[in-house]
Amino acid sequence: MDRIRFIDGLRGLSVIFMVLNHTSRWWMNGDMGWSRYYFIYYTLALGVPIWLFLVGFSLSLSFTKTVLLHPNAIHSKIFRYIWRGLLIILSGYALNILIFPEDPWYGTTALHTIGLGMIASVPLLFLLQHPLGRILVLASSPFLYLSFIGFYPDLYQWVTNHPKESPALFFDFAPWPWMAAVFLGLIPGWFWIIGPYKGWFECSQTIRFSTILGMALIVIFIVLQWIDNQSLIVDFRRDLLLNNHWIPKPITTLLMYGTLCLLFSLLYWIMEIQQIRLEWLMILGKTTFSIFFIHHLIGLVIMKQWLGINFASWWEFVLAVLSFMVLLVSIGQIILQAKASRAKQPAVTFKTSFLSLK
Repeated sequence: MDRIRFIDGLRGLSVIFMVLNHTSRWWMNGDMGWSRYYFIYYTLALGVPIWLFLVGFSLSLSFTKTVLLHPNAIHSKIFRYIWRGLLIILSGYALNILIFPEDPWYGTTALHTIGLGMIASVPLLFLLQHPLGRILVLASSPFLYLSFIGFYPDLYQWVTNHPKESPALFFDFAPWPWMAAVFLGLIPGWFWIIGPYKGWFECSQTIRFSTILGMALIVIFIVLQWIDNQSLIVDFRRDLLLNNHWIPKPITTLLMYGTLCLLFSLLYWIMEIQQIRLEWLMILGKTTFSIFFIHHLIGLVIMKQWLGINFASWWEFVLAVLSFMVLLVSIGQIILQAKASRAKQPAVTFKTSFLSLK
């Protein structure tokens, strides 16, 4: 019932994809050409679904464990989820103001989607406790995404006609449709705890199912993509744009979530079955939120805007990114050590403080 290592590892992997995607935008010279273009696309398509999926997965894990072990603490847990969701939303506005002053401060970011996703998941967590409710939760993710696809022409026209107001709803990783990835993680998170608890299956069986599902989704993607374009290449030009920000088409989501399933299984096999801990990856996973802000500050503000770093060579870029990752892991380790030291300090009550002053 403690932290699950491979989930921290998978979250750390999403951080790596995020750093690779952002540094390729910030540090690479435009002369890098199509290789830079496709590197940006695929690191984005791989990193985003992992991060958002794990929000719902971890939320469902936490709530299900509370229901089983500490049912009296359910209401305090719910309050904690909502409060944290609000703080993450406010952090998104702070990020816009401090790091991206050229963009509307009220524009949506991945942080807004995560925060709203946590809050919107609260009623769905209660539905998980009932068979019919689980069907509704399972349907919530495709419904949210496919409804967006259905209304896309109208939304595109509305965004075009309202350039000032639209960023508040549709900008970078807009909640509609990206919260669908958060909702997608709720059912698997519930099954991960309740299945072994009730003796339905073992975690290793879930991993086999994840592997088969991932392979099936990728095969379907290959077939449909080849029939549609006679090519297996997907990129920004073949997907959707809203307010000049990327939205994957349904066929692209097959590749995204198929790869997510395979990475889910791969990290479980490496870290749980083979017992390869990958501590550095877990450090990134445990400090994701802090690293998110820190890598913007160092990679964009200091290295790009202040120092003007600009690479025209893959070798230079790779060496710079490796050094950057070592720095981020070191910072993450310092953060974890600081948290551990603070946790070991004895709590000082109001009574003892008052008596010491007296």
